[in-house]
Amino acid sequence: MRHYKRREEAETTAVLCAQRTINLELVVGRKEIEQDRYLNQHPENTSKYPKLKNVDGATVDVSCNNPGFETVAANYLKVFDDVISAVEEKPGDVQPACDRLVAVGKMHRSKVSDMQNSAFQDMEEPFLNMVKEALQDRFNEKAEGLFRKFFQFCLKYLLEGFNG
Repeated sequence: MRHYKRREEAETTAVLCAQRTINLELVVGRKEIEQDRYLNQHPENTSKYPKLKNVDGATVDVSCNNPGFETVAANYLKVFDDVISAVEEKPGDVQPACDRLVAVGKMHRSKVSDMQNSAFQDMEEPFLNMVKEALQDRFNEKAEGLFRKFFQFCLKYLLEGFNG
């Protein structure tokens, strides 16, 4: 039995292991789901990313094959994958995962002009919709709770970096 420094670490490890179950599905074709719903809800944010200059955030959907859009969507999902990988490498130590999230928060503070910290929170529902699409009938209340907890864990350290 592993010993965790904090209950949060144990819960995070469980959530990360649960999320790993959807990674292959995300890689093979669902990566755009999160980003398109986020942009549909916040089309003004396309102007904050040079790679999205030719994307209409209000109407973008999963059929969009704009290379810039695909790159931005893949980059967002890579952050979550990096966090999971960091915890899988050292299950008793979430610090590398926290460090990655803090670094992403700092990067957004310096590179994404006029971004408000609420933009990170605004991604929670699109993230959960993406998970729901990927898991389909396997998505239940327990899975939703775990993925909400995972997102809140990520949000905590993204904001630490962004606000720091």
